[in-house]
Amino acid sequence: MKNKAFPHSVEERAARLEKEVHALKRVRQALEESERRLATLMNNLPGMVYRCAGDQHWTIEFASRGTYELLGYQPEKLVGDPIYTFRELVHPEDRPNNLESIQVALDNRESYQLIYRIKTVSGDDKWKWVWDRGEGIFSDTGELLALEGFITDISSHKLQEMALREENNLLRSSMKERYKFGDIIGKSDGMQRVYDTILKSAAGNANVILYGESGTGKELAARAIHRFSSRKDKAFVPVNCGAIPEPLMESEFFGHKKGSFSGAHADKEGYLDRADGGTLFLDELGEISLKVQVKLLRVLDGVGYMPVGGCTPKNSDFRLIAATNRDVREMIRQGKMREDFYYRVHIIPIRIPPLRERKEDIPLLVDHFMTETQPGGDKPSMPTNLRMALESYDWPGNIRELRNTIERYMTLGETELLEKYCRSQADPVDACKDILDQRSNNLKKAVETFEKRFIVTVLDQCRWQKGKSASTMGITPRTLQRKLKRYKIQ
Repeated sequence: MKNKAFPHSVEERAARLEKEVHALKRVRQALEESERRLATLMNNLPGMVYRCAGDQHWTIEFASRGTYELLGYQPEKLVGDPIYTFRELVHPEDRPNNLESIQVALDNRESYQLIYRIKTVSGDDKWKWVWDRGEGIFSDTGELLALEGFITDISSHKLQEMALREENNLLRSSMKERYKFGDIIGKSDGMQRVYDTILKSAAGNANVILYGESGTGKELAARAIHRFSSRKDKAFVPVNCGAIPEPLMESEFFGHKKGSFSGAHADKEGYLDRADGGTLFLDELGEISLKVQVKLLRVLDGVGYMPVGGCTPKNSDFRLIAATNRDVREMIRQGKMREDFYYRVHIIPIRIPPLRERKEDIPLLVDHFMTETQPGGDKPSMPTNLRMALESYDWPGNIRELRNTIERYMTLGETELLEKYCRSQADPVDACKDILDQRSNNLKKAVETFEKRFIVTVLDQCRWQKGKSASTMGITPRTLQRKLKRYKIQ
C-alpha cells in the first residue's frame, strides 16, 4: 500500500508545483504589465518623475521623458549621475534650503515639498520655477533604499503670484502714508476707513452708494472705486441727476430712436449704453423720478431696457455707484423713492465724513490746493493766523468751499474768513464794545447797531444755525427771524 501511495503523492506534488509555477508566471507578467503601465504613465506626465538610489551619492536611477519638456535635457544625460549634478542646475540662492529640507524630511520619515528655480538648457538667464514633491523609500530596518519624486513647472503661477504680491506691496506701501488715495486727500481715521472700504468694494461688482454732504468728494470716491476695479479700462460715466429736466430723464438714461418725439432727429445713446462694461455713477440719486426708478430697477434685475421709441430690448453690463446728500429713508417715507429700488442700490454703503469731522486733513488740503493753484516755482506760503482760521472754521460747504477760499486767497491775496474767524473767537459783547465807545446822542440808533452786530457775531459762532443761535441768545426762532428781516441780515 505504501509503494502505491508514494507515486501518487509525487504526481500530486508535481501537479501542485506546476500550478504554482504558472501562478508565479502570471504574477510576474502582471507585475511587468503594471511596471510598463507605470512607466508609460510617468513618461507622459507633464513634468519630471525621478528616482535616486539610497547610496551616499544619491545616484539618479530613473528620469522620465518629461525631463526634456521641463529642462530641455534628455533624461539619459542625468541617469547614472549623482544628485549633485542635478543640484548644479538649481539656482544658487535656493540650493541650501533644498538640501536641508530634504534631509529633515528623511530624518523624520516624511515627504518633502520644495519650490525653487532651476536652469534650463536654453541658457544661464533662463530659469523656471518648479514644484518638487518626493519622499524616501526605506527598508524594514530603516535603511534608505531610494528617493522618489515628481517635479512640475509652476513658472506662470509663480510669476503671477509675484506680480500680485508686488502690486499689493506697492499699494500697501502707498497706503501706509495714505495722505493721498487716488485723487482723494486725507489721512484722518475717518478717511482711512473710507479707503479700506473703497478697496474692498473695488474687488467686487456689487452696487455702491456714497453718503455725504455736498462738497465732501463723493465723485472722487466713485472714481477711485472704478480705478481699482476690474472695469478700470472701460468707461466711467458720471451723471448729475439733479441737472436733468424730468421730461428728458428717460431719454437721457435709456436713449431714444429717431422720430420718437419732437426734436429727435437721430438715434441717440443713453447713459446706460455708454456705461456698458464700465461704471455708471449717479450723483444726486434722490432727484431721479419714480418712473425712471422703476425702469432702472428692471435693468439692475437683468430684465433690460427699451430706448424711447424703440421696439428692441437692450442690455448693459455696468456697475452702479450712486451718491446722495439726502436722507434716503425719509424720502421713502415721503413716497419720493421706491423702497425696492433703495434696497437694490444700497448694497455697499460708504459714508464720506464732512470736513468738520476731519480737521486734521485741512493742512494737507490747503497745501494741495495752494500748489495746484500756483504750480511750479517756490512753495506758496500762508500766514499762521490765516492757517489757524482755516483749521478752526467748520466749513459747511466742505472741501468745495475750502478750495474756493484758497483759490480766492491765491488770486486776490485776501479772504473774508480771517475776519469771520477773529470775530467768532471774540465774546459777543466784547465784539460790540467799540459801539459803546462811540459818542452818539441817539440811543435808539446805538442800540440797533449793537443788536445787529451782536446777532451777527452769535450767528457766526453757531455756523448760522438759526435755531441754535436763537437758543444761545435766549429768544425764539420767530423773534430771530423777525430781527434778521428788520436788520436785513442775510
